[in-house]
Amino acid sequence: MQPGGSSSVNGATAAGGSADKITKDEVELYDRQIRLWGMDAQNRLRASSVLVFGLSGLGAEVVKNLMLCGLKSLTIMDDRTVDDEDRMANFLIAANAPNGMNRALASEAKTAVLNPMVELRAVEGCLDSLQEADLKKFSLVVLLDQPYPIVEKFDSFCRQNNIKFMTGSVFGWVGFSFFDFNGCRFQTKIKQIDMCDLEGGDSWGNVEGQQQPIELDNDRYEKMVYTYPSFKEAFNVEWNNKKYLRKSKRVVPPSYFVIRAFLRAQEQNILTGDVEKDTVALKSVIHKEICFANQEVNDTTYKEDQLDYYFPPQLSPVCAIIGGFMGQEGIKVCLLVSLNMKPILSHQRLTSFSLHTMCS
Repeated sequence: MQPGGSSSVNGATAAGGSADKITKDEVELYDRQIRLWGMDAQNRLRASSVLVFGLSGLGAEVVKNLMLCGLKSLTIMDDRTVDDEDRMANFLIAANAPNGMNRALASEAKTAVLNPMVELRAVEGCLDSLQEADLKKFSLVVLLDQPYPIVEKFDSFCRQNNIKFMTGSVFGWVGFSFFDFNGCRFQTKIKQIDMCDLEGGDSWGNVEGQQQPIELDNDRYEKMVYTYPSFKEAFNVEWNNKKYLRKSKRVVPPSYFVIRAFLRAQEQNILTGDVEKDTVALKSVIHKEICFANQEVNDTTYKEDQLDYYFPPQLSPVCAIIGGFMGQEGIKVCLLVSLNMKPILSHQRLTSFSLHTMCS
């Protein structure tokens, strides 16, 4: 990894204990979550190293959630510098950090304060500066607000090397999160059913002595492998395929078209940074996406006069919602416990939609 950064090592060894054995200070700090998911799960967290690239408003939310849970190490990395929009969205940027300072370095001090037990490293640099050996050191790689081609490239690499991967973006008032934990084995709760003899019959017509299935209260867990679509597969659904032709109108949420339009625009490199020009370009792309999904523009909730809602700055509540989901799933994949969510979620304002049914 390139040396353009700094590190703050305040982990278990710095606290006066072994890096392998949980310390008294850690037990006190993580007492609530140890009671929730157990010491073995907490030790799995303590063995996890995570890379987060992109210290945007969404990036700050994800970093906060991952930092607090008790990882072994967290590396925050960025190639962009602080501007006025970042100050409105990223609460981790130090108040005295000047515009033009690298976003990861500017966010390091406040991030370190969140949990002194975690080894924190802030790195200035681009993703292409990372060597394959660097990426293989991480349990989880998280890319935030990155262009489509970069996300597709790194998701493909992580799938090939069995590295858990997450990505997400917020476009003004709308955003999405994507999880690729393909091939990962999770501890999944299994319902236990037993048969019992019915006494006295019941009002549903069952007679005495007839056996009825009942769900047992005691929990049983099994390791199960889940299959996830890649980022490319998930966001390049062939809507004209008979499999999706009828489903599209029922399962495609209104926020999908805006999100897909931004991703398509990134893929085609047609965004200029000029809001007026980009608005015109996005209108055309959104219309194409709507028609491609076998829908009519007038039948959707998309409004052309609201396109300015989807440009910077990022809306903090949207960052908090998506960052909360991503932090939750990032923690759970490090714990290797069962998932309650589908591989993809998109969020628009205060609503959320599952897209798994159309892209799995």
